Amino acid sequence: MPGIALFKKGFFVLVAAVLIATQSLSASAGDINVNLSSPSTNTSGSYTVTWTGGTFYYLEEKKNSGGWTTAYSGTAGSKSFSGKGAGTYQYRIRMYLCLPMMGCINLYSDPVTTVVNVPVPSKPGNITGATSYSYTTTSGSTISLAWPASTGTVTKYQLQEKVNSGSYVTVHSSSSRSKTRPGKLAGTYKYRVRACNGGSCSAFSNTKTVTVSASYSLSSSPTTSTNGSFTLSWTNPSGSTLFQVQKLSGSTWTTVAMRSTTSYALSNQPNGTYSYRVQYCFMLPMPPYNPVCTNTSNTKQVVVTVPAPSKPSSISGPSTLSYNTASGVDYSIDLAKLFRHSYGL
Repeated sequence: MPGIALFKKGFFVLVAAVLIATQSLSASAGDINVNLSSPSTNTSGSYTVTWTGGTFYYLEEKKNSGGWTTAYSGTAGSKSFSGKGAGTYQYRIRMYLCLPMMGCINLYSDPVTTVVNVPVPSKPGNITGATSYSYTTTSGSTISLAWPASTGTVTKYQLQEKVNSGSYVTVHSSSSRSKTRPGKLAGTYKYRVRACNGGSCSAFSNTKTVTVSASYSLSSSPTTSTNGSFTLSWTNPSGSTLFQVQKLSGSTWTTVAMRSTTSYALSNQPNGTYSYRVQYCFMLPMPPYNPVCTNTSNTKQVVVTVPAPSKPSSISGPSTLSYNTASGVDYSIDLAKLFRHSYGL
């Protein structure tokens, strides 16, 4: 039928025209006009790119000679950026157009350019703080660090930490110039800091090394005993559940007590100088169930000096006796009373 043939012919002509037009549009910039705008220069690393919103668009970004990447997608008409380092940034809007039976093509706006030139602050001075810590409980030590201000504009300081032979990890990123690091167990810790302005950062400061150790410390109260009684006590930085109390006999350490608590009381010890130490252990969960000790405390010396009792002042009783029988005289002394008197009882 002529009418149907004419419709078909017109439809395919229209499709062909659209295809030719869209193919040519996809080959160059300036396909769409969305009033894209960005500042030509910037010295802070923070700025906003704007365009006509209301339609779903892709905002693409290109830094220096790199490739285009998507920085935003949506229907808003602006995108704010911060922390940008020095460089030349280009922006363009991309629109994704799909036609029935023809596939999809990309349409682009003309690009705009922002040149970011952020002054780099000076390298921070040396990090201050203690170089060694020791701890007596399982909570470890808290390392305290501080550093002087850099010159120039600084938006943040980045502090990095390295544990033993590991890699550096950023543990602080703010404008504050101090940091505490709690819960640090035995090991070697290294720290370095740099100052940043937007995405541009200074060189790192000199490295500060901090050593942390567990304190397996034995003490006694008192250290000099005049009655033969004293108490040993010790720290428990590793969370041990079994302790061997040992006494030095000549050149040999002998276990005198096994404890599950961190103290041991002794009494009625004779005069002498005693050396003690504590071993930190755990019990094997299988036969022969022997304790395995991994750490040893310091040696603690206790001197016991119990003073000798005073000499009895005198013996009471008659100085002379007489008798007139062959059996003599029965003379008795109250020794119990004499003892109590001599010792002040």
